[in-house]
Amino acid sequence: MKIELSKSIVLLFVFVFVQEASSQRIGLNAGINFNNVSAEVSDDFPELSSDTELKIGYRIGLVIDIELSDSFGFQPGLIFSSKGFSNEKEGDDYDRSTLNYLEIPLNARLNISEKITFLLGPYVAVGVGGKNKFRSNGEVVETSFNFGPTERPVTAFQGNNVPLRTIDYGLNIGIGYSVGVTSINFGYGIGLSNMFPHFTDGFGNVVIDSDDIKFSSRVISLSISHFINE
Repeated sequence: MKIELSKSIVLLFVFVFVQEASSQRIGLNAGINFNNVSAEVSDDFPELSSDTELKIGYRIGLVIDIELSDSFGFQPGLIFSSKGFSNEKEGDDYDRSTLNYLEIPLNARLNISEKITFLLGPYVAVGVGGKNKFRSNGEVVETSFNFGPTERPVTAFQGNNVPLRTIDYGLNIGIGYSVGVTSINFGYGIGLSNMFPHFTDGFGNVVIDSDDIKFSSRVISLSISHFINE
């Protein structure tokens, strides 16, 4: 029920976004993500406590620029964002995770000068898929990420599926440099939610508490927004 409600809210935002875009500046946004995670893992799960490294992804979508005054504005968006993290091991072995989200940034815009803007605001994102590739001794194993509710039965780990929470949320900080109708943006996304759910034994008893495994996204982004209806 909660997942369906979350999806309904996103669909409502998309509808309002499209309606509002017709009377505002619309920007096509595309760029690259330098992804990682902030990980806090209890001593009970040493296999998950290894260091993670940057993994490159991409972002593409739309932004609306709403002018509220000469120096202040509102810039919501609808972005497909490829996030994740990597763990490069000895030799050619690796452990690489790609997490795909439909993200809604809700940024306030402050004009510092004619060309430079400062962006700050929350975001909410819905997981829409992803994969993990693990290579060891020449053998590659691929598993899928299965997004769902905040509480899952431990049997959800069966097969080639890794259960994660559907909803991610956090804070965006950024700066933009305008060249005509194009803005070059540098941003940092700080995930505040935990990717991992609670796991139960199917009878309501917690087997793995999400406090024991905390993975939150960290994204450095470099993108270009080109406004098409100036």
